[in-house]
Amino acid sequence: MLRLYIWDEAHNSGFSITIFTKAIFKIGYLGFPVGGTITGSTIDDDIFNSLKALLPPGLIHILRIPSGICSPTSISTESHLSCPETYIPELGSWTFDCLSKHCRRDIKKATRENEDVNEVIDPQHCTSIYKLYENTIRKNDGSLRYNEKYFKSIIIASKNNKEIRITCIKNKGEIIAFLIVALSNDVANYLHGAINYSFRKSLPNDLLIYDAIMWAKNNNAKSFNLMCSPNNQLNLVKYKEKWGGTTSSNITIEHNLSLLHSSMFKMATSSIHVANKFISKYR
Repeated sequence: MLRLYIWDEAHNSGFSITIFTKAIFKIGYLGFPVGGTITGSTIDDDIFNSLKALLPPGLIHILRIPSGICSPTSISTESHLSCPETYIPELGSWTFDCLSKHCRRDIKKATRENEDVNEVIDPQHCTSIYKLYENTIRKNDGSLRYNEKYFKSIIIASKNNKEIRITCIKNKGEIIAFLIVALSNDVANYLHGAINYSFRKSLPNDLLIYDAIMWAKNNNAKSFNLMCSPNNQLNLVKYKEKWGGTTSSNITIEHNLSLLHSSMFKMATSSIHVANKFISKYR
């Protein structure tokens, strides 16, 4: 993973692009994971064309621009990806009592059956956190985007940045669940979270999410972005909505900077999709 920063003097706009490498392909995400510019400018065709002219040649094959609830864009394009994005609006008026009876009962159960929520401040805990993340991704047949070093870097960064909060729940000294949330432009963004499935019945994830929402509210966030969910995980969408979340379509605009590599990438992903369907059918 590589992070690229670009300044557009003409539009007084700053950009952060996170570049992921998959085999020979380099996929860049503008404002990853929520989209938008560093300076808060709305990305339109004029700004986007200016950005493309500033990109180093050959560094990115496909550029993706998230355009969702908290980072709208107005770029003219037909090529895009779509997935459900859930967020809690009007966080200032959000309360425990506004939740459903079932959700309130789950929070009380989680509080009763788990140890207290603790902040993660020791970088050495990155190993335990990464293992929970890795196991969760593999359980859901997802792609591992981050490594242990990445989580260590976030823990270190959180020490000097009060807008990043990393929490965990332990059981006999072992981390069984964690959550990472970050504030940006009055929006609290859920970045990462995972649990040890052996402890899922005690609902440690519910306790961490409730704690994160309350922390965001107490820090004057206007909304809480529970982020996008895979299109094939509708139960995850329902889980997010139980917190008072509203779901709409998040559009990720896709722009090909290298026609050859983008064509090869689409062929490769299509082949993998067909292979996975075949494997699932006869598993």
